[in-house]
Amino acid sequence: SQTPQDARAAWERAPTMALHWLIAGLVMIFAAAILSLRQHYGVGVTFAILASIMVGWHTRVVFLPGATWLQPTVTARAALAEVCGLQGWVYKECADPQPARVQAVGYAEPSLVFTTGTHTVIPPQTRVTLPDAEQAYPIIYLFNIEDDAGRAGQQLLVSLAERSGRQVTLSTPRYALNYSNGDPVVFVAVRVD
Repeated sequence: SQTPQDARAAWERAPTMALHWLIAGLVMIFAAAILSLRQHYGVGVTFAILASIMVGWHTRVVFLPGATWLQPTVTARAALAEVCGLQGWVYKECADPQPARVQAVGYAEPSLVFTTGTHTVIPPQTRVTLPDAEQAYPIIYLFNIEDDAGRAGQQLLVSLAERSGRQVTLSTPRYALNYSNGDPVVFVAVRVD
């Protein structure tokens, strides 16, 4: 489970993993600029290409894979996995029945459907309800509690489940950043059996 302290620790670790490549790339950028100003264009372009390779490599290989907070769908999938909420996925600790679908509340990015599967329903089609039919269970919801609709939806679902005597399992909050609009997201997956 990811806590804000875990996310911060990962962020603090990421820049130091291959800092020498990043520094070398920045030195190359500076050298390319100086050489271009002195009209040594051939050597300047060579340094610029080397700089882009060094900085690009550092970004792609070191920084981005460790920055799960920049990948909200990966973070959402981790929250769903914690409550055995991913259809078609096999987990050693998940002997419970697989969900028929996952309903997201407060997060409507199409990338969530691509990452978790077409059984995922995103707003505005999502409705927070509990079905009467026993075969409809387990019910899985993914709430973005940073959003008002997600926070209210989670409270409603938990109260409905408690009133009907259902078992509720909540994931730990998972923090991420919605890169498409820059908003923070906090995912909590809820399973009702």
